[in-house]
Amino acid sequence: MSLMVRPARVEDAAPFAAQLRAEDFAEFQVAGDPAEVLAAGIKDAWRCYLGYDESGPVCVFGVQRTGSLLDGVGYLWCGTTPRVLRHKRRFLLGSRAWVASARLEFDMLTGWCAMEYAVSVRWLTRWLGFTLGERTVIGGVPFVNFHWWREMR
Repeated sequence: MSLMVRPARVEDAAPFAAQLRAEDFAEFQVAGDPAEVLAAGIKDAWRCYLGYDESGPVCVFGVQRTGSLLDGVGYLWCGTTPRVLRHKRRFLLGSRAWVASARLEFDMLTGWCAMEYAVSVRWLTRWLGFTLGERTVIGGVPFVNFHWWREMR
């Protein structure tokens, strides 16, 4: 089964949200109805892509530009369905390439991850090279900030 990628569309949000992995669903739910949160994320993204295979959606990932164009800060987010387990290697390689392209555009990349979602925390730090920072509780769920800054010369 091959993993394909295309630009995400707002109409992808509801069917994708219905298939989210439980951990991802819980993260999106902190911000509101997961389908609405995904639709807003897709609509407002600087870039947003949907990964899918022959049986349905696998992942969606986006980056929002925060503040003004001069701020140079991008907010990263990602959601997965159980199908991501069929495409572990491709997902890891693709996510690394996606973050590398965002690092060319932004001076800082940041986001939040549920602290109890250990697989995501490891992926963000060990695979994608983010640093963990501030911790907070949002909607009763402990979250940790992840970030990367471009070194200024």
